[in-house]
Amino acid sequence: MALMTEPTPTAPDDLELVRSFVNTVDPDTGADAIDEPAKLATFLAAHALTAPDGRISRIELGRALELREALRALALMNNGGSAAPGAIDTLNDAARRSHLTVHFRASDADLAVGPVGVEPERPRGVDVAFARIIGAVQRAMLEGHWWRFKACRQDDCQWAFYDRSKNRSRSWCDMDVCGNRAKARAFRTRHRADR
Repeated sequence: MALMTEPTPTAPDDLELVRSFVNTVDPDTGADAIDEPAKLATFLAAHALTAPDGRISRIELGRALELREALRALALMNNGGSAAPGAIDTLNDAARRSHLTVHFRASDADLAVGPVGVEPERPRGVDVAFARIIGAVQRAMLEGHWWRFKACRQDDCQWAFYDRSKNRSRSWCDMDVCGNRAKARAFRTRHRADR
């Protein structure tokens, strides 16, 4: 299944994993790359998140879809959307189920100690994958990249993208498609009002 091609540069580091996960559904066609347990297993294996033969239940699939849409809601918030308290609850629930803990590491080169990030304490099933996705969000927040992770403002799109504009002002995933649609819609609305 071919999903919409990405019109923008990738996100930095593991935030690209989050963007790929959120964009597993094509807004134009509705094609969903993870709407069945086997498809989710394939996606996770392709991103080295679980073993290729990992079995996924319908309940785990439901949690994955809920996590994906929670991340999309938070990306919409980063693009001027309304608050998404349910999305925060979903992330917190996924973090609890993953038994995330902070791990530290000493660097031999400079004898410095620093956090590596969050990792699952008792890895099991898809919770390992969810832990890595949530860990990527946490690192992006700490490093200041998260606020550039957005979802397109077009209601019929909401494709996740990474805003590389200097002032973080980008609203659409692709100016040529969604930006033009929004401008054409605004133009028609103005001209209807003038009549």
